[in-house]
Amino acid sequence: MNRFCEHDRVKYYCKECKGNGICEHDRLKYRCMECKGKGICEHDKFKNRCIECKGSSICVHDRIKYRCMECKIMLSGKLTGKRKREEV
Repeated sequence: MNRFCEHDRVKYYCKECKGNGICEHDRLKYRCMECKGKGICEHDKFKNRCIECKGSSICVHDRIKYRCMECKIMLSGKLTGKRKREEV
């Protein structure tokens, strides 16, 4: 069975072929707000980025992980082994 369509895309996600992963709004079913796809939470946000649902992309500071400066500082300190010196 061939996964790819005549447009060299995975059939399931091809908009031109109306693959099963595409909704009536020509979007990915999973991420379509209008269709209430499985990737959308009850707060009408993407599940992984919903602060109220504590999505997987939300850090302990209630921010998007890759944008959180506090997390970046903590992570960079752990990776390099460096610690900030306290100024006296």
